[in-house]
Amino acid sequence: LVYILNQQIKIGERAILDECRDLSIPEMQECFTEKLAVFAQEKGYRAALLAIQRAKDVRPDLYYNCHFIAHALGQSAYAHFRDIPRTLEESEGINVCLAGYYHHTLIEYVQQNFSALSSGQALADKSCDVLAAAGKKQLAFDCYHGLGHGLLAANNYDLLQALKQCDSLTNENGRFICRGGAFMQNAMFAQGYPFFKKGDPFYPCR
Repeated sequence: LVYILNQQIKIGERAILDECRDLSIPEMQECFTEKLAVFAQEKGYRAALLAIQRAKDVRPDLYYNCHFIAHALGQSAYAHFRDIPRTLEESEGINVCLAGYYHHTLIEYVQQNFSALSSGQALADKSCDVLAAAGKKQLAFDCYHGLGHGLLAANNYDLLQALKQCDSLTNENGRFICRGGAFMQNAMFAQGYPFFKKGDPFYPCR
């Protein structure tokens, strides 16, 4: 039975790759996003992430252009599981698309629950700390880091407010990692907001 299921997954992967592999980058991104959404519902989110991992061997530029494909998978996975540890466990041991999967899992979580996360503490108690206590160091890192991304986006790119919320976490290592996620989100997406200064990656810390 396991062999049959694995063969079905491989057939599904090949069908997606055959349809998307020769398209331009924007068309390829759209194609993979659409096809993997259906594939994930049928075969699981872990299978979809592994499909991207294997597809980059045939289409190497996919690795640098699949971050938002993984974003869509993370958003969909959280909507499906409604549980951060369970959603992140789908990606355990898989490092693809510049971590787009867990980034958007946490962004989606924070945006949906922001009114209940005024300090960020609720998430740490129920999710990130649970992963840390279970010895799942990489998943805990992903959780705290993604939390920083999510807090900044939910605070309309008010970096100082997001950092205060990171600092409210009880886990010392988690606070540090959360800050890194907030700064990363700021550097990538905060153009036009008060705490972004083009050409100065250390702003506003100088």
